[in-house]
Amino acid sequence: MYMGELNEFAKLHKGKNIIASFSVYEPSQSVAMKAYYYKVVVPQFQKGMYDNGNRWSEKDTELYMRNLCPVTMGEVVDIETGEYRSDPVSINDLSNSEFVEYIDFLKQFAAEELGVFIEDATKYVKK
Repeated sequence: MYMGELNEFAKLHKGKNIIASFSVYEPSQSVAMKAYYYKVVVPQFQKGMYDNGNRWSEKDTELYMRNLCPVTMGEVVDIETGEYRSDPVSINDLSNSEFVEYIDFLKQFAAEELGVFIEDATKYVKK
């Protein structure tokens, strides 16, 4: 929010008391993008999975999604045995560019493999 927007809001409510709450976040993934991911991308992806015969919880669907994409796959090799194990990366550990790449990957996968169109974040997230 910009100071100009705050001033305009105050002008609209002149003579009234205003109580505001502000939160300051580090410059990482925006809360709005995380909300878009959890409130739009994951549920629409889950619906596509459901329509294709997979009755998974939202939690299981989200874990599956992180295992699909190379950005979040998190494969780790055990040097002694030479075996790979999958430790999906949390979205909280992704940079902004990685998070955007991950969401773009999921949107394309959903369209091609599940027949689901996931709308762009611009419809939900204002800058």
